Amino acid sequence: MAEGQSFVRFIKRINITNPGNGYSSSDAPTLFIGAPTTTIIGADTRQATATVAIASNIVDSVTITDEGLGYLTAPQVYLIGSLSAFTHTTAADTNRGAGTFTGVGSTSSGRGTGAQFTVIVDENGAVTSVTITAKGSGYAEGDTVTISDISIGGDERADDIVLTVTHISAGSGATFEVELGVYQRSPEYYHQNFSYLIDQQIPEFIRAEYPNFATFINKYFTGLDSSGNPNYVLQELLDSWNVDHYDGAFLESLLQQYAIDFPLDSSVSDRLLIKRIRDFYESKGSIEGVKTFFRLAYGEEIEIFKPSEYILRPSDGIYSREVVIKVYANETLDPKYNPLDFRGKETDIVYYTSEGSITKRNRLKTSVSRSKKIAYTNPEAFELVIDIPAETVIPGYGVEGEISCTVSGGAINSISIDNAGQGYSANPRVVILPDSGDTITTVADLQVRINSTTNQIDSVIINNGGAGYTVAPTLALVTDDVRTWIGLEDVQDENINRKAFLTRVLNKVVNKTNTGTSDGGFRIGDTFQVQETGDILGVYALDYFAEDYTLTGISNNAYIRITQIDSNSYPSSFEVIATGTGFQRASFDFILTSSNSETQTITCQTGFSHTFPGKFKNIRGFLSDANRLQDNEIYQQFSYQIKSSLSKSQWGEALTRAAHPAGMVAFSDLTIDHIINVGANYNIIPDLFVFRIFAEIETVLVQDAPALHVHKPAITDSFVIQDDEALLEPNLGKFEVPEMSENYFFDVELVKVDTTDMSENIVKDLHKPTIEDSVTFGEVVSTLLFFFRTPIDSVDFTETVLFAVELHKADTFVVDDTTSLQPNLIKSENTDMSEEQTFDITKPGVTDNPNINDSPSLGFERDGITDSAATSETGTVVSQDYGEIDYFRNDYVGEARTIS
Repeated sequence: MAEGQSFVRFIKRINITNPGNGYSSSDAPTLFIGAPTTTIIGADTRQATATVAIASNIVDSVTITDEGLGYLTAPQVYLIGSLSAFTHTTAADTNRGAGTFTGVGSTSSGRGTGAQFTVIVDENGAVTSVTITAKGSGYAEGDTVTISDISIGGDERADDIVLTVTHISAGSGATFEVELGVYQRSPEYYHQNFSYLIDQQIPEFIRAEYPNFATFINKYFTGLDSSGNPNYVLQELLDSWNVDHYDGAFLESLLQQYAIDFPLDSSVSDRLLIKRIRDFYESKGSIEGVKTFFRLAYGEEIEIFKPSEYILRPSDGIYSREVVIKVYANETLDPKYNPLDFRGKETDIVYYTSEGSITKRNRLKTSVSRSKKIAYTNPEAFELVIDIPAETVIPGYGVEGEISCTVSGGAINSISIDNAGQGYSANPRVVILPDSGDTITTVADLQVRINSTTNQIDSVIINNGGAGYTVAPTLALVTDDVRTWIGLEDVQDENINRKAFLTRVLNKVVNKTNTGTSDGGFRIGDTFQVQETGDILGVYALDYFAEDYTLTGISNNAYIRITQIDSNSYPSSFEVIATGTGFQRASFDFILTSSNSETQTITCQTGFSHTFPGKFKNIRGFLSDANRLQDNEIYQQFSYQIKSSLSKSQWGEALTRAAHPAGMVAFSDLTIDHIINVGANYNIIPDLFVFRIFAEIETVLVQDAPALHVHKPAITDSFVIQDDEALLEPNLGKFEVPEMSENYFFDVELVKVDTTDMSENIVKDLHKPTIEDSVTFGEVVSTLLFFFRTPIDSVDFTETVLFAVELHKADTFVVDDTTSLQPNLIKSENTDMSEEQTFDITKPGVTDNPNINDSPSLGFERDGITDSAATSETGTVVSQDYGEIDYFRNDYVGEARTIS
């Protein structure tokens, strides 16, 4: 028997990625979901179904009615419906008959059926109109609907009319995304039949030409698979070997035979232990065998410490010297390869060498452990750390070779080597550039030979002198074909595989000459930047850019450091601390200048790789707090230590019998596990804000109807108080018992004229245009006060009330005390003066001659008012302090105090 699928995928959710628009709710589309795509023959599959809801002409929601079964990948999900609109670009065809054709049928590339059309064709064979007469069903956006030429009376000589569906069920644009879910089900066992494989085993031509034979073979194997027949019996026999079907007694006998050394209280199930016992015995005697034993016996993942790795052995450390190369990406590739992607990959470095006329391609297999960009120039430079032996020399192209020729009888007859160049590992190609006035009938053929010992040009062979040369042509040496490059492992030598080209770096520095004074002025540790000097012919640029550029003064940015000096303070040895990039010559001279202006000439040698000074990768060969001397106990060659949460008394004997390697000694490192709750409880007490609401009660007697947006005009009362200076703002309570004959209501606009007696200024931000009225009222006023002074005075006045009103009236008042009605304004007492007060209101044509004892500071305008008032009052003022106005910017109330 075979075990069935343990995991099944189904459609978990269908998300609406675009609800589309224009869909009809009366002719709503339906949602089509593709069938499962499982490749398992005979697997349990079921196609999912779902419905969509249309609201406001868009797809509002999706409801899965059957989640389906057996989906390996997300199926296609799209709307299908009646055909509503289409496009077509059918060309005119004179073979197409003219006329009006009704009830024309069609075929669809998708699932749609039933659409019919009326088609009109003019005398030129052009389709002038295609009208839907029957919408059909099952069409999807993007389907093609074909009207055959025959269906409109043609004879198939004209092209069919092809329509592309743009709208279904009057709408378009809806898209969906499917999320698959996975659940695990209990294993199912079934007989592994073979009859279903027969159709795939018989060749197709036999099934087509000899169908009876194919049917016979299928029936024959179906009979073998049926109960009681050979295949069925064999499957039953195989099933009897399945441990999952063994009873307890037989399972116990297997355990006694194969797992006798395992603890009886093993945490793993007996059946699983029998199934995996072979894995254990195959790894027995190894570190993995010990770990497998603990997994099977105790269900624990352990760590094993090998003390032998920390025994001190002189000169036993791993010494490593990194080899680096610098590369430029191949600019001719599209897209260009990023050399940073070499990191962690196996690569080939390909270079070329020549012996005589034969040029050989060589591969150096390596891997790139690190890569980084080191120059954001054009081209960009990259540094790769590669895994090759230290001091490996990688050959490359040469430079500065120059040759010229003479001509005779229209042909090149001799070659001169003007400069043998340097650094050539392979023969460069000769490019012949004829004079512009020459007509070349036969192109000359020249070949260069290099000396593989000196890496210079040794000779030039004239294979064909050519014809038509009257002026000696220019000869250029090109190394495009033999440049050293790096690519991925085992690729062909083609440009597409040449991901990057190697460039020269500074390898070594040696002394040449110096100025020879008694004090050169150089010091150990002095660092110098090395740049290649002189003009370099455009050979390198011709190689790289395929254009004739001359590069001058390239910034190579290499750095060297003095490590030793002689008795006259001149350098005797150097180290390269930065290899730079873009060098052209294999060797060049460079001058160093000291702080004493003395000079040292050095010879710089370059190459296509550089080996940095080495370092130890570990500390095995060094004295340290980790390395120990061998003690024949834990720290010896044949010991190991098990880190486990179980004591050795629990596992020691069983390990020795079942998994312990012979000749070794096991030690225990008991690991004590504790679960610590690091959670913390926090009690947060927020700031407490107390809000007090004071009722505003007014009684107003007026001669005319009041309008909205007015605050109280004049009042007459008496008020004697010893208090701090008050700043009046909303919401602080002030309670008084005035003598007044009318109640006043706020937030109205009082259109009247009145005469008012009062002993203080009224802060009025109000409109009260031209009214005549006499008002006396008593009120309780809710006002907000700040106190900033501690005066003692006697005040007799009609109170001041701050309200957002404008007063347009003529009145006269006498004020004995003026209150500051803006925060932080100071009030002066006991002053006789006449003044004009400015209010934030418009009161045209009003004269004001007040008599007051102090000067108010008022935040409004009041143009020329004549008014007199006498007030007296007693009361209690409840004052509460505010927080900083610029901090809260809200009316938050603090502690209260009462002043009588």
